[in-house]
Amino acid sequence: MRPSRLTRAAAFTCAVLLLSACSTAAPSSDSDVRSTDGVLADARRRPRTTTTLAPTTSAPSTTATPRPATTSPAPTTTVAPPVAPNGPTTDADRCAQLRQQATLNPARFHPSSTFNQPAACIGVRADSAKWSSTWFNFANYPSRTDASKRGHISVAFDAYSTPVYSTEDATTTVRVFTPSWGWGHNLGANNVIPWNPSWEPAAGNDLEMMIVNPTTGVEYGLWLVQKVNWSSCFTLENLLAGWRAGVDLCVGAAGIGKNPDGSVSDHRNSSGFSQQAGRGMGNVLGMALLPTLDEIEKGSINHALNMETYATMFGPACTPTQLSTSAAGVDCGYAVAPASRLEWSSGPAAECGSVAQQNTPVSRSKTVPEGMRFALDITDQQIETWLNGRGYTGAKRNTARIFAVALRDYGWIISDTTCWESSMAVEGVANPKARARWAQLGITTPASDGGSLLSGLITNEGMVRTLESPAPDLYVNAF
Repeated sequence: MRPSRLTRAAAFTCAVLLLSACSTAAPSSDSDVRSTDGVLADARRRPRTTTTLAPTTSAPSTTATPRPATTSPAPTTTVAPPVAPNGPTTDADRCAQLRQQATLNPARFHPSSTFNQPAACIGVRADSAKWSSTWFNFANYPSRTDASKRGHISVAFDAYSTPVYSTEDATTTVRVFTPSWGWGHNLGANNVIPWNPSWEPAAGNDLEMMIVNPTTGVEYGLWLVQKVNWSSCFTLENLLAGWRAGVDLCVGAAGIGKNPDGSVSDHRNSSGFSQQAGRGMGNVLGMALLPTLDEIEKGSINHALNMETYATMFGPACTPTQLSTSAAGVDCGYAVAPASRLEWSSGPAAECGSVAQQNTPVSRSKTVPEGMRFALDITDQQIETWLNGRGYTGAKRNTARIFAVALRDYGWIISDTTCWESSMAVEGVANPKARARWAQLGITTPASDGGSLLSGLITNEGMVRTLESPAPDLYVNAF
Protein backbone atom coordinates (compact mmCIF):
# COMPACT_ATOMS: atom_id res chain seq x y z
CA MET A 1 0.00 0.00 0.00
CA ARG A 2 1.39 3.37 -0.97
CA PRO A 3 1.79 5.96 1.80
CA SER A 4 -0.52 8.93 1.72
CA ARG A 5 0.88 12.26 0.71
CA LEU A 6 0.49 13.45 4.30
CA THR A 7 2.43 10.46 5.62
CA ARG A 8 5.23 10.99 3.14
CA ALA A 9 5.46 14.69 3.98
CA ALA A 10 5.46 14.05 7.71
CA ALA A 11 8.23 11.50 7.38
CA PHE A 12 10.23 13.86 5.24
CA THR A 13 9.82 16.74 7.69
CA CYS A 14 10.95 14.60 10.58
CA ALA A 15 13.97 13.48 8.60
CA VAL A 16 15.28 16.79 7.39
CA LEU A 17 13.28 19.66 8.95
CA LEU A 18 13.94 21.68 5.83
CA LEU A 19 11.43 21.23 3.08
CA SER A 20 9.03 24.04 3.89
CA ALA A 21 8.43 24.58 0.19
CA CYS A 22 6.48 21.34 -0.11
CA SER A 23 5.00 20.98 3.35
CA THR A 24 1.74 19.09 3.14
CA ALA A 25 0.60 19.13 6.73
CA ALA A 26 -3.14 19.18 7.00
CA PRO A 27 -4.42 22.77 6.92
CA SER A 28 -5.73 24.13 10.17
CA SER A 29 -8.45 26.20 8.56
CA ASP A 30 -10.38 26.55 5.33
CA SER A 31 -8.27 29.57 4.44
CA ASP A 32 -5.17 27.39 4.76
CA VAL A 33 -6.73 24.90 2.40
CA ARG A 34 -7.50 27.65 -0.09
CA SER A 35 -3.90 28.88 0.00
CA THR A 36 -2.48 25.41 -0.57
CA ASP A 37 -5.15 24.16 -2.93
CA GLY A 38 -3.96 22.06 -5.81
CA VAL A 39 -3.52 18.51 -6.89
CA LEU A 40 -3.15 16.03 -4.10
CA ALA A 41 -0.04 14.46 -5.52
CA ASP A 42 -1.05 10.90 -4.80
CA ALA A 43 0.03 9.69 -8.22
CA ARG A 44 1.02 12.48 -10.54
CA ARG A 45 4.45 12.13 -12.16
CA ARG A 46 5.03 9.19 -9.91
CA PRO A 47 6.53 6.22 -11.73
CA ARG A 48 6.75 3.09 -9.64
CA THR A 49 9.43 0.45 -9.61
CA THR A 50 7.21 -2.24 -8.11
CA THR A 51 4.81 -4.47 -9.98
CA THR A 52 1.41 -2.93 -10.68
CA LEU A 53 -1.50 -4.73 -9.08
CA ALA A 54 -4.06 -6.10 -11.49
CA PRO A 55 -7.53 -4.56 -11.40
CA THR A 56 -10.38 -6.67 -10.11
CA THR A 57 -12.30 -5.96 -13.28
CA SER A 58 -11.14 -6.28 -16.85
CA ALA A 59 -7.89 -4.61 -17.85
CA PRO A 60 -7.83 -1.34 -19.77
CA SER A 61 -8.32 -1.85 -23.45
CA THR A 62 -5.19 -1.21 -25.47
CA THR A 63 -6.97 -1.66 -28.77
CA ALA A 64 -9.13 1.40 -28.41
CA THR A 65 -6.12 3.66 -28.93
CA PRO A 66 -3.52 1.80 -30.99
CA ARG A 67 -0.04 3.03 -31.84
CA PRO A 68 0.01 3.44 -35.60
CA ALA A 69 2.99 4.64 -37.59
CA THR A 70 4.50 8.02 -36.82
CA THR A 71 2.62 11.03 -38.11
CA SER A 72 4.08 14.42 -38.86
CA PRO A 73 4.28 17.08 -36.12
CA ALA A 74 1.70 19.83 -35.84
CA PRO A 75 2.01 22.54 -38.49
CA THR A 76 3.07 26.00 -37.41
CA THR A 77 0.47 27.92 -39.37
CA THR A 78 -2.14 29.90 -37.46
CA VAL A 79 -5.72 28.73 -37.75
CA ALA A 80 -9.00 30.14 -36.54
CA PRO A 81 -10.74 28.49 -33.57
CA PRO A 82 -13.37 25.93 -34.53
CA VAL A 83 -16.90 27.26 -34.69
CA ALA A 84 -20.23 25.53 -34.73
CA PRO A 85 -22.22 25.70 -37.96
CA ASN A 86 -25.09 28.14 -38.15
CA GLY A 87 -27.63 25.50 -39.08
CA PRO A 88 -28.56 22.29 -37.26
CA THR A 89 -26.28 19.30 -37.75
CA THR A 90 -26.30 15.73 -36.58
CA ASP A 91 -23.71 14.47 -34.12
CA ALA A 92 -22.15 12.50 -36.98
CA ASP A 93 -21.83 15.66 -39.07
CA ARG A 94 -20.36 17.59 -36.17
CA CYS A 95 -17.99 14.73 -35.35
CA ALA A 96 -16.64 14.71 -38.90
CA GLN A 97 -16.38 18.50 -38.97
CA LEU A 98 -14.37 18.67 -35.75
CA ARG A 99 -12.06 15.89 -36.81
CA GLN A 100 -11.36 17.73 -40.03
CA GLN A 101 -10.72 21.00 -38.20
CA ALA A 102 -8.30 19.23 -35.86
CA THR A 103 -6.03 18.35 -38.78
CA LEU A 104 -5.18 22.06 -39.02
CA ASN A 105 -3.96 22.17 -35.42
CA PRO A 106 -3.35 18.57 -34.32
CA ALA A 107 -3.27 17.72 -30.65
CA ARG A 108 -0.43 15.77 -29.14
CA PHE A 109 -0.70 12.00 -29.53
CA HIS A 110 -2.25 10.04 -32.34
CA PRO A 111 -5.62 11.19 -33.76
CA SER A 112 -7.15 7.86 -32.70
CA SER A 113 -6.33 8.52 -29.03
CA THR A 114 -9.44 8.55 -26.87
CA PHE A 115 -8.30 11.91 -25.50
CA ASN A 116 -8.44 13.43 -29.00
CA GLN A 117 -11.99 12.34 -29.84
CA PRO A 118 -14.51 15.20 -30.14
CA ALA A 119 -17.48 15.06 -27.78
CA ALA A 120 -19.79 14.80 -30.80
CA CYS A 121 -18.12 11.49 -31.66
CA ILE A 122 -18.96 10.04 -28.24
CA GLY A 123 -22.36 8.95 -27.00
CA VAL A 124 -24.08 10.50 -23.99
CA ARG A 125 -24.47 8.29 -20.93
CA ALA A 126 -27.98 7.11 -20.15
CA ASP A 127 -27.47 8.45 -16.62
CA SER A 128 -25.95 11.71 -17.84
CA ALA A 129 -28.32 13.91 -15.83
CA LYS A 130 -27.31 12.25 -12.55
CA TRP A 131 -23.58 12.71 -13.04
CA SER A 132 -23.86 16.18 -14.55
CA SER A 133 -25.88 17.28 -11.54
CA THR A 134 -23.37 15.75 -9.13
CA TRP A 135 -20.43 17.42 -10.83
CA PHE A 136 -22.13 20.82 -11.08
CA ASN A 137 -23.36 20.91 -7.48
CA PHE A 138 -20.54 19.23 -5.57
CA ALA A 139 -17.28 19.27 -7.57
CA ASN A 140 -16.12 22.42 -5.76
CA TYR A 141 -15.97 22.60 -1.99
CA PRO A 142 -17.22 26.24 -1.91
CA SER A 143 -20.25 25.31 -4.02
CA ARG A 144 -21.60 23.18 -1.21
CA THR A 145 -22.46 26.27 0.78
CA ASP A 146 -22.46 28.96 -1.92
CA ALA A 147 -24.66 28.29 -4.96
CA SER A 148 -22.83 30.97 -6.96
CA LYS A 149 -19.69 28.79 -6.94
CA ARG A 150 -21.39 25.83 -8.61
CA GLY A 151 -19.92 24.87 -11.96
CA HIS A 152 -16.91 27.13 -11.51
CA ILE A 153 -13.64 26.08 -13.14
CA SER A 154 -10.29 27.72 -12.45
CA VAL A 155 -7.33 27.60 -14.81
CA ALA A 156 -3.97 26.87 -13.16
CA PHE A 157 -1.56 29.15 -15.01
CA ASP A 158 0.81 29.52 -12.05
CA ALA A 159 0.60 27.41 -8.88
CA TYR A 160 -0.23 23.76 -9.61
CA SER A 161 0.27 24.26 -13.32
CA THR A 162 2.65 22.14 -15.39
CA PRO A 163 5.62 24.13 -16.69
CA VAL A 164 6.98 22.64 -19.90
CA TYR A 165 10.61 23.03 -20.93
CA SER A 166 12.18 22.10 -24.26
CA THR A 167 15.33 20.03 -24.51
CA GLU A 168 16.43 22.59 -27.09
CA ASP A 169 16.95 24.97 -24.15
CA ALA A 170 18.92 22.46 -22.09
CA THR A 171 22.50 23.55 -21.38
CA THR A 172 23.69 20.40 -19.65
CA THR A 173 22.52 17.11 -18.20
CA VAL A 174 21.88 16.15 -14.59
CA ARG A 175 21.63 12.92 -12.64
CA VAL A 176 18.35 12.36 -10.84
CA PHE A 177 17.94 10.88 -7.36
CA THR A 178 14.93 10.40 -5.10
CA PRO A 179 14.61 10.31 -1.30
CA SER A 180 13.72 7.18 0.64
CA TRP A 181 10.11 8.33 0.95
CA GLY A 182 9.87 9.20 -2.75
CA TRP A 183 8.37 7.23 -5.59
CA GLY A 184 11.56 6.50 -7.46
CA HIS A 185 12.19 6.79 -11.17
CA ASN A 186 12.04 4.60 -14.26
CA LEU A 187 15.28 5.87 -15.78
CA GLY A 188 17.26 2.76 -14.92
CA ALA A 189 20.98 2.88 -14.23
CA ASN A 190 21.40 5.80 -16.63
CA ASN A 191 19.53 8.26 -14.44
CA VAL A 192 20.52 11.29 -16.52
CA ILE A 193 18.11 13.79 -18.08
CA PRO A 194 18.51 17.00 -20.12
CA TRP A 195 18.75 20.01 -17.82
CA ASN A 196 19.10 23.74 -17.51
CA PRO A 197 19.88 25.16 -14.04
CA SER A 198 17.46 28.03 -14.69
CA TRP A 199 14.45 25.72 -15.02
CA GLU A 200 11.96 25.97 -12.16
CA PRO A 201 8.96 23.84 -11.20
CA ALA A 202 5.47 25.23 -10.68
CA ALA A 203 4.66 26.96 -7.42
CA GLY A 204 2.55 25.01 -4.95
CA ASN A 205 3.07 21.86 -2.95
CA ASP A 206 3.69 19.59 -5.94
CA LEU A 207 6.66 21.43 -7.49
CA GLU A 208 6.31 19.67 -10.81
CA MET A 209 7.48 20.20 -14.37
CA MET A 210 7.81 18.50 -17.75
CA ILE A 211 10.77 18.37 -20.13
CA VAL A 212 9.90 17.63 -23.75
CA ASN A 213 12.06 16.81 -26.75
CA PRO A 214 10.25 18.41 -29.72
CA THR A 215 12.23 16.35 -32.22
CA THR A 216 11.71 12.86 -30.79
CA GLY A 217 8.47 13.43 -28.90
CA VAL A 218 10.03 12.10 -25.68
CA GLU A 219 8.84 13.56 -22.38
CA TYR A 220 10.26 13.55 -18.85
CA GLY A 221 8.09 14.23 -15.82
CA LEU A 222 9.45 15.54 -12.51
CA TRP A 223 7.52 15.87 -9.26
CA LEU A 224 8.59 17.59 -6.03
CA VAL A 225 11.68 19.15 -7.58
CA GLN A 226 14.01 20.15 -4.73
CA LYS A 227 16.58 22.48 -6.21
CA VAL A 228 17.40 24.02 -2.83
CA ASN A 229 16.12 21.69 -0.13
CA TRP A 230 17.95 18.64 -1.47
CA SER A 231 18.96 17.15 1.88
CA SER A 232 16.16 14.57 1.74
CA CYS A 233 18.24 12.73 -0.86
CA PHE A 234 21.07 12.40 1.67
CA THR A 235 20.56 8.65 2.09
CA LEU A 236 23.01 5.77 2.28
CA GLU A 237 21.58 4.25 -0.89
CA ASN A 238 22.08 7.46 -2.84
CA LEU A 239 25.56 8.03 -1.43
CA LEU A 240 26.59 4.55 -2.51
CA ALA A 241 25.19 5.33 -5.97
CA GLY A 242 27.42 8.40 -6.18
CA TRP A 243 24.96 11.15 -5.29
CA ARG A 244 26.63 14.57 -5.10
CA ALA A 245 24.89 17.00 -2.79
CA GLY A 246 24.00 20.26 -4.47
CA VAL A 247 25.11 18.96 -7.87
CA ASP A 248 22.72 16.13 -8.71
CA LEU A 249 18.96 16.77 -8.84
CA CYS A 250 16.79 15.62 -5.95
CA VAL A 251 13.12 14.99 -6.79
CA GLY A 252 10.20 13.14 -5.24
CA ALA A 253 9.72 11.20 -8.47
CA ALA A 254 10.95 11.25 -12.04
CA GLY A 255 10.14 9.37 -15.17
CA ILE A 256 10.58 9.19 -18.89
CA GLY A 257 7.28 8.71 -20.68
CA LYS A 258 6.66 5.10 -21.65
CA ASN A 259 3.87 3.44 -23.59
CA PRO A 260 1.91 0.57 -21.99
CA ASP A 261 4.25 -1.92 -23.70
CA GLY A 262 7.30 -0.30 -22.07
CA SER A 263 8.64 1.43 -25.16
CA VAL A 264 9.56 5.10 -24.87
CA SER A 265 6.61 7.26 -25.86
CA ASP A 266 6.50 9.72 -28.73
CA HIS A 267 3.78 12.35 -28.53
CA ARG A 268 3.39 12.28 -32.31
CA ASN A 269 2.12 8.70 -32.45
CA SER A 270 1.55 7.39 -28.91
CA SER A 271 -1.94 6.84 -27.57
CA GLY A 272 -1.49 9.04 -24.48
CA PHE A 273 -1.67 6.02 -22.19
CA SER A 274 1.42 5.06 -20.22
CA GLN A 275 3.05 2.17 -18.43
CA GLN A 276 2.84 3.93 -15.09
CA ALA A 277 0.72 6.53 -13.35
CA GLY A 278 1.06 10.07 -14.67
CA ARG A 279 -2.06 11.47 -13.01
CA GLY A 280 -4.32 10.57 -10.14
CA MET A 281 -6.60 8.74 -12.57
CA GLY A 282 -3.77 6.37 -13.42
CA ASN A 283 -1.73 5.37 -16.41
CA VAL A 284 -1.71 8.38 -18.70
CA LEU A 285 1.31 10.30 -19.95
CA GLY A 286 2.15 13.57 -18.26
CA MET A 287 1.45 15.66 -21.37
CA ALA A 288 -1.93 14.02 -21.97
CA LEU A 289 -4.93 16.31 -21.34
CA LEU A 290 -2.63 19.32 -20.86
CA PRO A 291 -3.51 22.52 -22.80
CA THR A 292 -0.30 23.94 -24.26
CA LEU A 293 0.71 27.31 -25.60
CA ASP A 294 1.57 25.93 -29.02
CA GLU A 295 -2.01 24.86 -29.66
CA ILE A 296 -3.69 27.88 -28.04
CA GLU A 297 -1.56 30.27 -30.07
CA LYS A 298 -2.85 28.48 -33.16
CA GLY A 299 -6.44 29.10 -32.11
CA SER A 300 -7.86 25.89 -30.69
CA ILE A 301 -7.52 23.04 -28.21
CA ASN A 302 -8.41 19.81 -29.96
CA HIS A 303 -8.39 17.32 -27.11
CA ALA A 304 -10.10 16.68 -23.80
CA LEU A 305 -8.93 18.79 -20.86
CA ASN A 306 -7.73 17.64 -17.46
CA MET A 307 -9.97 18.50 -14.53
CA GLU A 308 -8.58 18.36 -11.00
CA THR A 309 -11.59 18.14 -8.73
CA TYR A 310 -12.45 18.26 -5.04
CA ALA A 311 -15.19 15.63 -5.24
CA THR A 312 -13.40 12.63 -6.75
CA MET A 313 -14.90 9.29 -5.80
CA PHE A 314 -13.12 7.44 -3.01
CA GLY A 315 -13.08 3.99 -1.44
CA PRO A 316 -13.32 1.60 0.15
CA ALA A 317 -13.15 -0.09 -3.21
CA CYS A 318 -16.25 -1.85 -4.44
CA THR A 319 -16.28 -5.63 -4.52
CA PRO A 320 -17.22 -7.33 -7.79
CA THR A 321 -20.67 -7.96 -6.34
CA GLN A 322 -21.16 -4.34 -5.27
CA LEU A 323 -20.20 -3.01 -8.71
CA SER A 324 -23.42 -4.38 -10.15
CA THR A 325 -25.64 -2.95 -7.42
CA SER A 326 -26.80 0.43 -6.15
CA ALA A 327 -24.02 0.26 -3.55
CA ALA A 328 -21.51 1.38 -6.19
CA GLY A 329 -20.77 5.06 -5.70
CA VAL A 330 -22.62 5.14 -2.37
CA ASP A 331 -21.16 2.48 -0.09
CA CYS A 332 -18.00 1.95 -2.12
CA GLY A 333 -15.97 3.62 -4.85
CA TYR A 334 -14.63 2.98 -8.34
CA ALA A 335 -13.14 4.75 -11.36
CA VAL A 336 -14.18 4.53 -15.01
CA ALA A 337 -12.20 4.27 -18.25
CA PRO A 338 -10.01 5.91 -19.41
CA ALA A 339 -8.88 5.98 -15.76
CA SER A 340 -7.04 2.84 -14.74
CA ARG A 341 -7.26 2.96 -10.96
CA LEU A 342 -9.17 4.17 -7.92
CA GLU A 343 -6.83 6.85 -6.60
CA TRP A 344 -8.22 6.97 -3.07
CA SER A 345 -8.95 3.28 -2.62
CA SER A 346 -9.15 3.23 1.18
CA GLY A 347 -11.23 6.34 1.79
CA PRO A 348 -11.25 10.09 1.16
CA ALA A 349 -8.09 12.17 1.15
CA ALA A 350 -7.35 13.08 4.76
CA GLU A 351 -4.82 15.65 3.55
CA CYS A 352 -7.60 18.18 3.07
CA GLY A 353 -7.84 18.85 6.80
CA SER A 354 -11.01 20.58 7.95
CA VAL A 355 -12.62 20.34 4.50
CA ALA A 356 -11.81 16.68 3.89
CA GLN A 357 -14.66 14.59 2.57
CA GLN A 358 -16.13 12.20 5.11
CA ASN A 359 -15.96 8.44 4.67
CA THR A 360 -19.74 8.05 4.60
CA PRO A 361 -22.31 7.01 1.98
CA VAL A 362 -23.73 10.52 1.97
CA SER A 363 -20.36 12.10 1.20
CA ARG A 364 -19.43 9.44 -1.35
CA SER A 365 -22.72 9.95 -3.20
CA LYS A 366 -21.62 13.55 -3.87
CA THR A 367 -18.54 12.44 -5.80
CA VAL A 368 -17.79 11.59 -9.42
CA PRO A 369 -15.48 8.78 -10.57
CA GLU A 370 -12.09 9.69 -11.93
CA GLY A 371 -12.01 9.08 -15.66
CA MET A 372 -15.56 10.36 -16.18
CA ARG A 373 -15.85 12.79 -19.10
CA PHE A 374 -18.15 15.77 -19.33
CA ALA A 375 -18.84 18.31 -22.07
CA LEU A 376 -20.42 21.73 -22.12
CA ASP A 377 -23.70 22.15 -24.01
CA ILE A 378 -23.52 25.71 -25.30
CA THR A 379 -23.77 27.52 -28.63
CA ASP A 380 -21.34 29.97 -30.18
CA GLN A 381 -23.82 32.78 -29.58
CA GLN A 382 -24.12 31.87 -25.91
CA ILE A 383 -20.33 31.92 -25.63
CA GLU A 384 -20.24 35.38 -27.21
CA THR A 385 -22.94 36.58 -24.81
CA TRP A 386 -20.91 35.27 -21.89
CA LEU A 387 -17.75 36.98 -23.21
CA ASN A 388 -19.66 40.25 -23.53
CA GLY A 389 -20.92 39.90 -19.98
CA ARG A 390 -17.40 39.39 -18.73
CA GLY A 391 -16.26 42.49 -20.58
CA TYR A 392 -13.48 40.61 -22.33
CA THR A 393 -11.80 42.21 -25.33
CA GLY A 394 -8.78 41.55 -27.51
CA ALA A 395 -6.40 38.70 -26.80
CA LYS A 396 -7.94 37.76 -23.46
CA ARG A 397 -11.37 37.44 -25.06
CA ASN A 398 -9.97 35.12 -27.70
CA THR A 399 -8.17 32.99 -25.11
CA ALA A 400 -11.32 32.67 -22.99
CA ARG A 401 -13.26 31.70 -26.11
CA ILE A 402 -10.71 29.00 -26.98
CA PHE A 403 -11.13 27.40 -23.54
CA ALA A 404 -14.93 27.64 -23.67
CA VAL A 405 -15.06 26.07 -27.14
CA ALA A 406 -12.73 23.26 -26.03
CA LEU A 407 -14.94 22.53 -23.02
CA ARG A 408 -17.83 22.20 -25.47
CA ASP A 409 -16.17 20.40 -28.37
CA TYR A 410 -13.88 18.04 -26.41
CA GLY A 411 -14.94 18.28 -22.79
CA TRP A 412 -13.02 17.50 -19.63
CA ILE A 413 -11.98 14.33 -17.82
CA ILE A 414 -11.88 14.03 -14.03
CA SER A 415 -8.17 13.40 -13.65
CA ASP A 416 -6.90 14.33 -10.18
CA THR A 417 -7.98 15.40 -6.71
CA THR A 418 -7.80 18.85 -5.11
CA CYS A 419 -8.75 20.18 -1.69
CA TRP A 420 -10.89 23.09 -2.81
CA GLU A 421 -12.21 23.50 -6.34
CA SER A 422 -12.21 22.30 -9.92
CA SER A 423 -9.02 23.38 -11.63
CA MET A 424 -7.55 22.81 -15.07
CA ALA A 425 -3.75 22.65 -15.19
CA VAL A 426 -2.13 24.22 -18.25
CA GLU A 427 1.41 24.87 -19.45
CA GLY A 428 2.65 27.00 -16.58
CA VAL A 429 4.29 30.38 -16.22
CA ALA A 430 7.24 29.19 -14.11
CA ASN A 431 8.92 29.02 -17.50
CA PRO A 432 9.65 32.71 -18.31
CA LYS A 433 9.13 32.04 -22.00
CA ALA A 434 5.67 30.70 -21.23
CA ARG A 435 4.85 33.69 -19.01
CA ALA A 436 5.64 36.06 -21.89
CA ARG A 437 3.59 34.01 -24.33
CA TRP A 438 0.59 33.89 -22.00
CA ALA A 439 0.83 37.67 -21.62
CA GLN A 440 0.52 37.97 -25.40
CA LEU A 441 -2.64 35.87 -25.08
CA GLY A 442 -4.12 38.32 -22.56
CA ILE A 443 -3.12 36.46 -19.39
CA THR A 444 -1.08 39.24 -17.81
CA THR A 445 -1.78 38.40 -14.16
CA PRO A 446 -1.75 34.59 -14.18
CA ALA A 447 -2.71 34.01 -10.54
CA SER A 448 -5.83 36.18 -10.61
CA ASP A 449 -6.66 35.48 -14.24
CA GLY A 450 -6.70 31.77 -13.50
CA GLY A 451 -9.42 32.11 -10.91
CA SER A 452 -11.61 34.42 -12.95
CA LEU A 453 -11.12 33.59 -16.63
CA LEU A 454 -14.03 31.13 -16.87
CA SER A 455 -16.24 32.64 -14.17
CA GLY A 456 -19.92 32.52 -15.02
CA LEU A 457 -19.50 30.21 -18.00
CA ILE A 458 -21.39 27.23 -16.54
CA THR A 459 -24.47 28.44 -14.70
CA ASN A 460 -26.68 25.37 -14.43
CA GLU A 461 -26.41 21.60 -14.52
CA GLY A 462 -28.43 21.41 -17.73
CA MET A 463 -25.43 22.88 -19.57
CA VAL A 464 -23.34 19.79 -18.81
CA ARG A 465 -23.49 16.42 -20.56
CA THR A 466 -21.84 13.25 -19.28
CA LEU A 467 -20.20 11.26 -22.05
CA GLU A 468 -19.88 7.52 -22.40
CA SER A 469 -16.62 5.90 -21.37
CA PRO A 470 -14.40 4.45 -24.10
CA ALA A 471 -14.66 1.04 -22.42
CA PRO A 472 -17.08 -0.47 -19.86
CA ASP A 473 -14.35 -1.21 -17.33
CA LEU A 474 -14.78 -0.09 -13.73
CA TYR A 475 -11.60 0.05 -11.66
CA VAL A 476 -11.15 -0.57 -7.97
CA ASN A 477 -7.40 -1.25 -7.89
CA ALA A 478 -5.12 1.15 -6.04
CA PHE A 479 -2.28 1.09 -8.59
